[in-house]
Amino acid sequence: MLDAPGGLEVLAAGGGKIAAAAFSAADTRVTIKGKPGMKVGVHQVGLKLVGEDGKVRFERKIPVEWLGKFSREIIRGNTKTIMDESLQRSWGSQLRPHNLRNEFLYVCAPGKNKPGGAASYVWFHIPGNLRSNTVIRSAKLRLREAREFGMLQASRAGTGDSGRVAATVRRLAGPPWPDLNKVKYPELPKALAGRIRLERSSLNSNAVRAELPGGWKVDPNDGNMYFVLEAGRPQGSAYWSSSVSRRELAPVLVVDYEKKESAGK
Repeated sequence: MLDAPGGLEVLAAGGGKIAAAAFSAADTRVTIKGKPGMKVGVHQVGLKLVGEDGKVRFERKIPVEWLGKFSREIIRGNTKTIMDESLQRSWGSQLRPHNLRNEFLYVCAPGKNKPGGAASYVWFHIPGNLRSNTVIRSAKLRLREAREFGMLQASRAGTGDSGRVAATVRRLAGPPWPDLNKVKYPELPKALAGRIRLERSSLNSNAVRAELPGGWKVDPNDGNMYFVLEAGRPQGSAYWSSSVSRRELAPVLVVDYEKKESAGK
């Protein structure tokens, strides 16, 4: 049984009830609509599994994000990690499993007078339809933590008991953009002032996000945005890269926007 109190309306076969035999699975199509005046944001749809005797066997809440009049575009990013030479040499012995070394981003600030730092970069190409005739409501950089790696005991130490994330993000100045294939640690590209703190997602405990300040812009002819990830603690952090085999784990930029009304309308 599905239930959506408040402004959501759930439409499913059987008046919101889905029949499934014991020890079996059932698929159904569900339509969720928003009622007039519903607020933009995340709302909860209730799911209950009810036995023939009327007792609730299982219950959970499913978050549903309502965009209202806005549209959403999800842009997949490109990534690059640049390591200190000493860390590059020792990385094979630290990383588990070895064959996934290209599927992650690693960020680590070396200790005072110690080698072993790493910087990671993420960049996005903003399509032309978002660079003109649109009003940007919000833009969020989303990363997934790569906790599956054996080296991530240190990475997880970068998060406090409160669940806060210590790492931050900064934009790079450009264009022109640096050729990251030629950059060597520690001679790294300069970042703009103003750090954006990564925050844990309320919808996924392994996901972090950074919301861009209002009024952000890209070069209308170039359309690229480059970011550097910065470690908040010496232990470092690791995230899935654009090369990850599961595409849903790759970094993305989530842009919510509204099309401008044409003149004369």
